[in-house]
Amino acid sequence: MLNHLKWVHHNNVGYIILSNKANIGLQNETLDGSWTRVNRQVKARKWDKTKEDEFTLWFDHGGQINNTTYAYTVLPNTSIDHLKQEAANASTIVLANTPKLQAVNNPSAGIAYAVFYAGGSIDITDKIRLTSDTQALIMVKHKNGKAISISVADPGRSLLKLHLSINDRPITIKLPQAEWAGSSVTLDL
Repeated sequence: MLNHLKWVHHNNVGYIILSNKANIGLQNETLDGSWTRVNRQVKARKWDKTKEDEFTLWFDHGGQINNTTYAYTVLPNTSIDHLKQEAANASTIVLANTPKLQAVNNPSAGIAYAVFYAGGSIDITDKIRLTSDTQALIMVKHKNGKAISISVADPGRSLLKLHLSINDRPITIKLPQAEWAGSSVTLDL
């Protein structure tokens, strides 16, 4: 286990650890198996096997899981130098980290993310309130106190539409179905 780890860079993806006292596990290995075992959406035959390198990074809870919360930032397509700079100036704010809602905001980037495990509301900024009536993954891009776009997905892959609101403005978004269920939809506001 790695203690007091601040960041990890792998395959042009950066991970910034926001939890100060977290024990981090890190593993690289080659695994073999079938895509149909890990992803129901892939049109693969059960007997098609593959062998791939796998990178795994995790928070180690230890033998006694308690009510501790953890947080991290993922920076796709980033260099080590950029990752170090972002880690030194981490501006991500954890808005909520509960069993029903996890949400963060990065004011300098103008992006907020929320994972609703059930319906609820969160104040992204003092001028932007996001509400969802059900489970949802939501990303809100914002600038100068206004939401400018929203991207959503249904993690359960079962909803036809997602009903949410920003500052009490109702928004209904039709969600992808069949093999595209769970995919993201983006709407400019």
